[in-house]
Amino acid sequence: MGPSGLVPGLEEAYISYEVTTVTSLPHFSSSRCSVRRRFRDFVSLSNLLPKLLHGSFLPARPDKNMIEGRRMTEAFVEERRASLERYLNRLAAHPAAARSEALRVFLEADGNLRSSPSWRCLKPAVLTPIQATNRLLRTLVGARKTAPTPSEVVQPAAACRDVYRLLHENMQQLRGSFKHSPLGAEEVSLRDDTALVEDEAAALHVALHRAEAWNRAAQRRAALLGESAAALEALASYEGSYAGGQPGTTAALGAAAKAMQLCGDASSHASSNSASVLQPLRDHHAITPNVMAALHGRERQLLTVMTLRQDLEDKRARLSAAQLMPASQAKKVDALRSVVGQLEVSAAAAEAEYNRQLARNKDELAGLRQSRGQELTGMLAALVTLELKHEQQQAAVWQQLLQSLPQPGLTTAYMAQRELQLGAQQ
Repeated sequence: MGPSGLVPGLEEAYISYEVTTVTSLPHFSSSRCSVRRRFRDFVSLSNLLPKLLHGSFLPARPDKNMIEGRRMTEAFVEERRASLERYLNRLAAHPAAARSEALRVFLEADGNLRSSPSWRCLKPAVLTPIQATNRLLRTLVGARKTAPTPSEVVQPAAACRDVYRLLHENMQQLRGSFKHSPLGAEEVSLRDDTALVEDEAAALHVALHRAEAWNRAAQRRAALLGESAAALEALASYEGSYAGGQPGTTAALGAAAKAMQLCGDASSHASSNSASVLQPLRDHHAITPNVMAALHGRERQLLTVMTLRQDLEDKRARLSAAQLMPASQAKKVDALRSVVGQLEVSAAAAEAEYNRQLARNKDELAGLRQSRGQELTGMLAALVTLELKHEQQQAAVWQQLLQSLPQPGLTTAYMAQRELQLGAQQ
């Protein structure tokens, strides 16, 4: 990502970021493109991708700034730019997101993203609250067919604001309508993996908490070394200005102050680098909610499939019974046959979507674990190397200081004079 820019105008000033893309993917119209995007555009992208890529473990977007006073500071703008660049790089490395139409439009569409026709047409149709309420009432009074369309069953009921379908699926589950429907081996395996992911999330949370605490302690130690250096420097200044002060003591205090300042600066630099090295741990901790959402989304899609199967079985039974009735019931038979046909198409679409999410969950879970292992191992190697280098630098400073100080067991001029004074008093 390129430099950011402050955009004034009639509305509140905002920061925009230059996003330059170089790619060889065939679905891009050009191998190089550049656009400017606001932070809210990144929010729109992160909100849209899960609606289009069900079952994918998408990277976590950087959080919004909760401290209003920091928004326009240079340090904050650079920090956000780096985090957004890291977010885009993770999306570009994601197997599904990299080839998604949403990311392509985000990176290629000129001008205001929200006003782009290509961007607007990507958003799934969602009922307004009034439309959702009207639809529920019409369904309850029988003025609307209850069979969802194929385009609806590939979206979560809550996302579509289909209240009747959401309640219907939940009621079927609570009644235990599916307790005799065996789960496939892959589904059982993924549900076991979901429990493991929850445990991994807890372990990541603890590890990140401890790592951040350790880094804060290192920062505090660096600050204390700096404060101690200032105190020793003041003491050396006093000792040097005092008529009876000892030159050796003044020099020793000054050398100690310099050593402490050097070690404090090195510790501050090392803790800053350590914070950057710990980024993979933060990234994997941040992606956990998205992973859990994708895994639970697949389970919800299976609930839709099983509900449609149950509804289809019930309608087929009613159709078979109606076909045995007199010819006067032909209209009812035709209506039931139409509903059965609609349910068959919708059930097939829902099952195909479930299979897509199942495959994505399996592939991305394996990929996530592999990348996590590699990134965390690399992080540990970098952290150990950094700490070892820091300890060696500090050891060299302390060793040099030790060599410049009077060694234990040796009588300095001050010590000899003090001993004579004590002897005279006795």
